[in-house]
Amino acid sequence: MWQERLLAAERSADDCALFAESAGQICGLLWCKRSEVEPHIAHAYQMWVDPAARGMGVGDALLRAGIDWARQIGVRYLRLGVTISQPPSPAMRLYRRHGFVPVDSLEPLREGSPLMAQSMELRIV
Repeated sequence: MWQERLLAAERSADDCALFAESAGQICGLLWCKRSEVEPHIAHAYQMWVDPAARGMGVGDALLRAGIDWARQIGVRYLRLGVTISQPPSPAMRLYRRHGFVPVDSLEPLREGSPLMAQSMELRIV
């Protein structure tokens, strides 16, 4: 299934699967996709950095590449969601550092979860 999704993304102008690699091993992932309903918006999903690679700039590099992709396809906004924590998580600090701002109100992370999620967006200039 993953291989099929990656192949489809590679052929699509509306999907972008980004991987970070270190010493021949995948150490990070970010998946971006243009909204089918709102084509001026793209979403960033599945941001992940291997715990052993955290603090080494992998998240910054992936997010910069996702922002560059969004700019290249001409969307006006890149949106993502982040789990809320106190103090703010490294992910929240990463997104803020790149200019993402909170939008909409907090929502439960998933049904039945006590965790809350915040939507954030970056205006692509």
